Amino acid sequence: MCLFGEGRTFGGEGQNVPEVLYRVEGSRGYAAVGDLWSPGCFVADLALGHDVTLVASAEPWGWTRRWTTGS
Repeated sequence: MCLFGEGRTFGGEGQNVPEVLYRVEGSRGYAAVGDLWSPGCFVADLALGHDVTLVASAEPWGWTRRWTTGS
């Protein structure tokens, strides 16, 4: 994941959220309660006329990097 924009940061401390309900998994007959890990959060300044873009991909980083730089 990569964030582009003014005043962008990745902040916060990682945390474990216990006993999250996963309804779709439960409706399919799978285990429906489990822990969720969050490493932190992205923060960016939002202002009229300025773009903020979050790029998330399952592709290798080299591919993602070429896409975001246009080369």
